[in-house]
Amino acid sequence: MKTNTVPFSTVLSELNVKGVVKRQYRGIVQHVRTVRLPEIAKSAAAKLGVQEGLFAYYAAVLFDEIGSSVVSGHRVELDDFVSFYLTASGTFDSANAQWNPSENHIGISISAKGRLKDAAEGLVGRNVTEGNHVILKRVVDGTSRIENVITNAANVKVYLSGDSMLVTAGAADEGVWLENANGEVVATATVDASTMTTVDCTFTTLPVEDGSYRLVVAARGGLSMEYGVSIAHRNVKVQTAN
Repeated sequence: MKTNTVPFSTVLSELNVKGVVKRQYRGIVQHVRTVRLPEIAKSAAAKLGVQEGLFAYYAAVLFDEIGSSVVSGHRVELDDFVSFYLTASGTFDSANAQWNPSENHIGISISAKGRLKDAAEGLVGRNVTEGNHVILKRVVDGTSRIENVITNAANVKVYLSGDSMLVTAGAADEGVWLENANGEVVATATVDASTMTTVDCTFTTLPVEDGSYRLVVAARGGLSMEYGVSIAHRNVKVQTAN
């Protein structure tokens, strides 16, 4: 059985859960192209041997009827294809709280079902992300100057060296930060200067607790924004100066 592959690229995103930030890659499918109703109607009409214009007209009428039914509060089930239904979003302070337009919204959800859903389950992703390859070789700060040790103090300067480390100014998905053992971002540095082989940065604040952390550097290495971000990391110790 032939397996169909779907190309996707990755982007680095911040996931904020109850104030805890984690940076993770998520995949975005690269669509071959956009197909609209006239093209679909033309193809279907040719397969059925019917007039293209008439088929397109009836299709438009059908979609209008589906839309009207959904916004009227009906759950529309197209067997073996999709479900259309209204959804409510946002939270409420109590079980009988009134609707708050600034907090609550009505949306429309579409869920695949039957043969359409089964067809997607047979697809396999193929990562086509092109990007940089950061290599982090050395981490020292400007206080202790001990490799892989960062002094737990305010406004500590940290110096990184390696390859392909040039950070794009203003890029939200590039930079330097510290993560704990759970992958949560606990401190973010300001990049003062960067080249292909060095990054100079400042941690205004560091975690309250001394201990082992992971220092992460994310960069495109000077490539344009269409390219993916590469990440390198190194285990470091954050410790208060003696």
